[in-house]
Amino acid sequence: MNIVGFDFGTTNTVISRIEEGVVRNYFDSETGQPIPSVVCYDGVKKIVGREAKKRLSTAGQGVHGNIVRSPKSDLDKDTLIIEGVPKNVIDIVTDIILGIKEQISIEDCNFDTAVVTIPVNFDGRRRQALRAAFHQAGMRVKQFIHEPLAALYGYIRNKYGSFNHAVSKFGSNYILVFDWGGGTLDLTLCRIFNGQVMQLQNQGTDDVGGDHFDVAIKNAVIKRVREIDKIPLDVEFTSDAEARLLSKCESAKIELSTRESAVLFVPNFFQKEEPNDLKFLLERSLVQEIVDRLVRSGIKRISDVLDRAEIKPPQVGLCLATGGMVNMPIICSRLYELFGASQVEFSCKTGASIAEGAAWIAHDKTVLVLARDLEVSLARNSYLPIVKAGTRMPLEDNVHSVTHGIYCVDPRDGCAKINYTSPIISREKSQLTDQRDHLGSMTLEVDSNSPPFNERLNLESKIDQDLIFHGSVVSLLTKKKETISITGLEFALPIGVQ
Repeated sequence: MNIVGFDFGTTNTVISRIEEGVVRNYFDSETGQPIPSVVCYDGVKKIVGREAKKRLSTAGQGVHGNIVRSPKSDLDKDTLIIEGVPKNVIDIVTDIILGIKEQISIEDCNFDTAVVTIPVNFDGRRRQALRAAFHQAGMRVKQFIHEPLAALYGYIRNKYGSFNHAVSKFGSNYILVFDWGGGTLDLTLCRIFNGQVMQLQNQGTDDVGGDHFDVAIKNAVIKRVREIDKIPLDVEFTSDAEARLLSKCESAKIELSTRESAVLFVPNFFQKEEPNDLKFLLERSLVQEIVDRLVRSGIKRISDVLDRAEIKPPQVGLCLATGGMVNMPIICSRLYELFGASQVEFSCKTGASIAEGAAWIAHDKTVLVLARDLEVSLARNSYLPIVKAGTRMPLEDNVHSVTHGIYCVDPRDGCAKINYTSPIISREKSQLTDQRDHLGSMTLEVDSNSPPFNERLNLESKIDQDLIFHGSVVSLLTKKKETISITGLEFALPIGVQ
């Protein structure tokens, strides 16, 4: 069995594998860059990756004519309408996975199984659909891993080799993984604690991904060129002009990470007599002005995560910055302002840090465990742990299942309330005074005439291969049943000693 790390990203995709203890990354065979997660349906022909992306005129996820970008984010839907024809979203994702497998052409490696990374806010339906797409593409998903957690695991394995060095360096300090890519911004607050790399808080959004930066730059450039060259608003663009300018803006954004200015030149841009070309000197200072609102919105999410965990920036021993967007000087400087230059490290130069982490997890045969107790709140502010921290998460085709019996304390209003919680602070043994996250609740019809502590309720708890918690409660008197699903769980990776 050949297992790879598969970072099927919202914007780009990378596959990594560990060969004789060394990481090998697989990119676009012609450009040496990550493969865009884009497919174009040109008649019966399916074009995947770089060539499909070239045809895009606007940024953002979803359908653009006969082009689908980032369909991973649409896996909570059944179909997308492509030029008036409905197409199954799982089939679209399958087409991209198959196209990527063909392009990377791994020699002597007919890989069939993957550790697949997902954003922290990826819900249960999308996880299930993504697994189905991989299955249709002839691949098995060994396990899902949150992208920032994979990046941290890979960073430790690549930089320190032995986890002992990482443990001695970071001790009980907090680690913030700041993963800002083209499609999403993910944040995970972690600690190396009790022999585990443990998630404490997660937050994710697709509102400030790098694609939004590209379209903001493109729109600002068009506006300024019209003002400078006095081009009226009723002068339209040629058919593919915006697509070509968007590509130039993305390249210039990357170029301006190391230079102060870049020239944008798009021939035959405007539908008018000569001159109809677009030419503009784009300076780094102008780009920073254009994207300032997006940067501030993204950086604010760091404060939100730290505030929720009740810690301050000086308590963060490492801010691991990953994803292509953290190459932008304005983002680098904001991270330095928060944590200090000595505490910020970058793991994004190849765009493969997440895939590499997943590959190391596959190589080490490391399996996720639950980071915090999953509880049901009982009477008198007590809590029943129904799935304990450290419980090994099931791999493909497996389910972790446990059953508990409780009694209805006060049935007078005819309903029992089941509240699921988890301690905010990870400890070996949770305290009653610890603050809790509320994860979800159920209300079950019970016998209002039954005495207190008489009606037995059976709680069944399952966690499936997609890391989804399924809870159910049944009254043995009324035979009524209610169910709930929860996906917002945190996990840990046992690190052992390498």
